[in-house]
Order: sequence, then C-alpha cells, then structure tokens
Amino acid sequence: MSDHKLQKSVANNAKLNVNTDLHLKRVPVFVSDSKGRYLKAVAESKDSVHVEWFCKSGSASIDTYNWLCRNLENLRTKYHEISLYIWTGTCDFTVKEKKFISLRKSPNDGLESLKTYLLKIKELCSSAKVKLTFLQIPYYSIQLWNKAKGHPEPDQFKSDDKRLNTLIDAANEFIDSLNCALGSYSPKLNQDLVRSRKKKGQKARYSMNFNLLRDGIHPGKNLSQTWLANIRKKIIADCA
Repeated sequence: MSDHKLQKSVANNAKLNVNTDLHLKRVPVFVSDSKGRYLKAVAESKDSVHVEWFCKSGSASIDTYNWLCRNLENLRTKYHEISLYIWTGTCDFTVKEKKFISLRKSPNDGLESLKTYLLKIKELCSSAKVKLTFLQIPYYSIQLWNKAKGHPEPDQFKSDDKRLNTLIDAANEFIDSLNCALGSYSPKLNQDLVRSRKKKGQKARYSMNFNLLRDGIHPGKNLSQTWLANIRKKIIADCA
C-alpha cells in the first residue's frame, strides 16, 4: 500500500472512532517487542479503548514466555478478566551486533524455537484460562535497517531478506493455526505493506513497500495508526 492510501485509511478510521462510552468486559493486555511502542505512541489519549501495554526492545519469543511466567498471575489478579495479545517473533530470526543485524547462523532453528515458545505461551494461558491471540509477524528488512544505521555495504543483505520473508511466512502460517485452535485470528498486518502495480494487459505485480517502515523494522506513523486501528477492531470484538 502507498503512504497516500494509508493516510486515507487513517482518516476513515478516525471518523469511525467516535464511541467514547464503550465499556469493555475484559482488559486488553498487549505484550510486544519494540514494535508495540510505535503503536502505543499513536494511540489517542481519548480513545474509548484503553490498552495495557508491555513492550520491551529486543524480546524474542523465549523472553516473552519467561516474562509471562513471571507476570501473568499478577496481571490476572490486577485486572481480573483479560484478553492477551502477543506480538513477538521479529527477534527470533536475527541477531544484533552493535547497531547492525543479520540472520542467525541457523535461521531454521529460530523458527523452531519460535514455534516451541508460542506453544508454551498457549499452554500457559490455557492453564490460567486467559483469552489469547497471537499477532502475525510483519515483514521487515535487514538490508534497510543496516543501511539506516550506516552499514558500509547494506546490499550484501538482499539475499538474507528473501530468506527472512520465507521464514516469516512460515511463522505466520503457524500463528494462524494456533489462533484457529484458540478460536481467534490475527489481523493481516502484512497486507498494508503490499504494494501492487499493474500495466494494461498485464498481471499485477506485488512487492513490499518498506518505505512505510521508518528504519526497515519499525512502522512509520501512518502504518502504526493503520495497524492500531485494525488491532483495535479485534480488541473490541474480543472484549466488549
């Protein structure tokens, strides 16, 4: 999607966000890595949907699981009925050395680790009788992140990006299967990153519009608002 289309989407969503008396039966709790901070930053202070945000930079699925082991019972005690939204996985496939990132030496191991800890989170929440949704992992670019951070040869990471896209597709397929078993679903966040181009008499061509990301990983303002609006609809459906 182009940034112009996102702006129109943001404007349309703003017109719909007029219910200031909405009462939620469950408290939405959003647990994420650093991406969640960008959604939290654009959440309107007068929004009728109040979300409890817990975001930590660099968190992989194992970190999210360990955090929940320490904090889930406290969350249930404090808020009673909660609906938990888990947005993790970005840091399972890549490693960071100083300010640059690269694919793990065995990226498939990262995928298997992600699956393992998502299952553990599912089991943990099932035991605690907590309503749970896993959010899909957005595409991101190792090449563009490293370019933004001043890497002298960012183009060498093009092939890593192709491999990364394949891993993310496999992870999101697994996330969809978990959500299906939970009676839930994730908004299709990556649809907002897809850009289509079509010439007369030819099939449409699709690509990722990574210009909507501020640094190759984190969403820009318009994309953050669009993702937040789509997640907000899901929260209302779960909690109202």
